[in-house]
Amino acid sequence: MITDLADPAIGQIQVSNWPGAFPSSGLSENSWRLFLKVYPMDRGMVNSMAMLGTYVVDSLNVFFKPRFPLQHGRTYQVELDLTNAYVKLYGKDLPDSWPAQLVKKINLPAAETITPPEVLMVYPSSDSIPANQLKFYLVFSRPMRQVDIYNHIRILDQKGKAIAAPFLELEEGLWDPSGQRLTIWFDPGRIKTGLQPNLKMGPPLTSGLQYTLVVDKDWEDMNGQPMANNFEKTWTITEADRQQPNPTDWKITPPLAASDSPLKIEFPESLDFAMLHSSLAVRRDSGPFLNGTTSFGPRECSWQFTPHENWLPGTYFLRISTDLEDLAGNNLNRLFDTNLEIQKKATLPQTFIEIPLLIK
Repeated sequence: MITDLADPAIGQIQVSNWPGAFPSSGLSENSWRLFLKVYPMDRGMVNSMAMLGTYVVDSLNVFFKPRFPLQHGRTYQVELDLTNAYVKLYGKDLPDSWPAQLVKKINLPAAETITPPEVLMVYPSSDSIPANQLKFYLVFSRPMRQVDIYNHIRILDQKGKAIAAPFLELEEGLWDPSGQRLTIWFDPGRIKTGLQPNLKMGPPLTSGLQYTLVVDKDWEDMNGQPMANNFEKTWTITEADRQQPNPTDWKITPPLAASDSPLKIEFPESLDFAMLHSSLAVRRDSGPFLNGTTSFGPRECSWQFTPHENWLPGTYFLRISTDLEDLAGNNLNRLFDTNLEIQKKATLPQTFIEIPLLIK
């Protein structure tokens, strides 16, 4: 009934050959989300959280396609709640001859030996960060397994001792769609002054000291291949940053008309790596936003936009989302470490600001 598709490249699990006359198309995708669940297994134990994904239904089959790819060398448990599905469909109890629940374990074969995964980059890329650093990003060479992630990441002090409970631990972490970029948050409760975690434990980082991020080599990719070596990056901690980013402090260098040279912006501080990709855009007069490529410089202290077509003479506008943050989570509307209720009453937050650019 539950088809074992043992190739992760296929990327889906098929359920068919129903007992009796049970039409799969009689239930909506939302209903199947309740009755058909897939759980990853580790060391013989079933994960407590079902996998997220989409359900495609036809008259004979249900296909479950997980949000993140199935992994070589891993076991999954598929559970089908026939009892409640039958009641939902027919409004009466399941026939006695039918099983109440169907459970099947699917074992995916290990992948062929390939080059071990590695950490390509950590952002912020700077060697110094503020004492109230809010988050950082790990970029891997391949999609990584998304369980027990905080068992693979440590922050060590200058004596090599691991910092206790530095992170906001989320069960599967915050991954981008590729499964290669992971966002790690320091515990905001320890960063915000006056909150109980801050009062009891203090902030995770102390200015004037050095800390080393360690990513353990036993972390496996989606194919079950571990990293070859530990990854380490050392940061020097500066004073806490309690100033909002201010575009009036930016150095903006407009390009020349009739060229495809980049628009350049230099910042007086490092800004959030991920937000630099999404928080800045350029348009001409009241027209649509321009298509082009963006890049940023060392320490995420500069940004460039190169249009796909040459610049025309005239006025353009640089649109800046006010959600754009510095390393401490301060954005253009507010400080991270502030009383939001008081600030909401004081000002009406803007969603963006625009700066005119004269191209000539």
